[in-house]
Amino acid sequence: MKKLKSLKARVLFLLSGLILLVFLLIFTAFNLLISSYIESSATEALTRVRSDGIPPDMAEDRVRPEKKYPEIPGGSTERLFVTEDYEVLVPDFYPEVTESSPLFEVKTAVEKREISLEEGGVKRLTAGEGLYYYTVVKSRSLTGMDLYEVHFINMSNLYDFEKNLSQMLLLIMSVALLLTVILGYLLAGRIVKPVKALSVFAKRMGEGDYDKMESEFSDLELHELKTVMNETSEKLKKYQEDQRTFFQNASHELRTPLQIIKSNAEALEVGLLEKEKALPVMKCEVDHLGSLVEDIILLSKLDARMEDLKKEKLDLRETLSASSERFMSLLLEKGLTIRYDFPKEPVYFTYEEKTLERAFENLLSNAVRYARHEICLSVSRAEGRIFIRVEDDGDGMAEETRKKLFDRFYKGKDGQHGIGLSIVKSVISAYEGRIEVKSGKDGTAFIVILPDPIESEYL
Repeated sequence: MKKLKSLKARVLFLLSGLILLVFLLIFTAFNLLISSYIESSATEALTRVRSDGIPPDMAEDRVRPEKKYPEIPGGSTERLFVTEDYEVLVPDFYPEVTESSPLFEVKTAVEKREISLEEGGVKRLTAGEGLYYYTVVKSRSLTGMDLYEVHFINMSNLYDFEKNLSQMLLLIMSVALLLTVILGYLLAGRIVKPVKALSVFAKRMGEGDYDKMESEFSDLELHELKTVMNETSEKLKKYQEDQRTFFQNASHELRTPLQIIKSNAEALEVGLLEKEKALPVMKCEVDHLGSLVEDIILLSKLDARMEDLKKEKLDLRETLSASSERFMSLLLEKGLTIRYDFPKEPVYFTYEEKTLERAFENLLSNAVRYARHEICLSVSRAEGRIFIRVEDDGDGMAEETRKKLFDRFYKGKDGQHGIGLSIVKSVISAYEGRIEVKSGKDGTAFIVILPDPIESEYL
């Protein structure tokens, strides 16, 4: 398993690494530029003087400069005369050579043969604590002796400047790195603190505590995350309350027929009721119980958003007709008629016939219960949607009833167990549709609105 790192450590590491990388690049670039400047300056100065040789009237034991050599910011160009045996001839115009002078350091380097007498090019020499560049030109004295002119320039001042500035940069880099670590630690703490708070909030939700998080965050992203988590918490809280209410109501609804069955069975057992009276009641309650259990199972499946529905492309007109035919005997018994307002062309939709049929049956059952003379079923297409209308000519319903109509286990006037219409809403929602209710003194209309697949194909 990959080792996990804390967010604070990661932020500190990234900030420190970035600052360190930037300073290393600056430090390296600075040293390269200064070194390049020192070398190019020395090379330029020595190149201008390397063509100067020993004047024709120069004696073996006396050398004098022919002209003053150019100066550069690092220092002036000087020269020594050296024999092929590395004997240094110090010109008499030089002041007394001390051990701390650049001339002494170069003279010592020559005598130790640390300087090559090969002609051509500019070479680097580190002697003592100084930095020098030199070039060698071969010449001849009046006596015919081979001499080598060692032209050199002392670049120690620039070299010392480079070292001092490098040390200063290193000091600045160290201070900046320390400040970065401190500021990074504070910044990381500022980032990690709300993340930890959100983590605690998420843990609370997992443990069933759905109270809102009241903390405010100044960062937009964290504020948006908190808002989403609060909304999720509200949904989970409502879902839990709905589930609790659902199971309380379900247990009550299941207990009622079971108690009736039990009491009739006990009365039958002790002879308080005759079989002819007890058995029909028990059978009716068993049917009621079975219907209720089926509805609860269907609701559970829809709540779980099961994807195993066997959908196929079918004609909604045929499904509505088949659903209404199951109520024909009841319609005849109550003296009701059904009027169909269907288009001539098929109205295709992809669905599982069993679930949508169940929704239509619940709507029809509700219409049969409250209709006075007629029920109207209609299907139409408009504006990229399919409209299915189930309408009765009953007395209508109160506004308070209409608002609670789709709540689970809410029983309206003459209602049964109160989950029929909630099943309708869940089924329609599973197909990305919605249901609306219009009610007045002339009756009630349930309008199912589904997305039209034919229109969707052209989008």
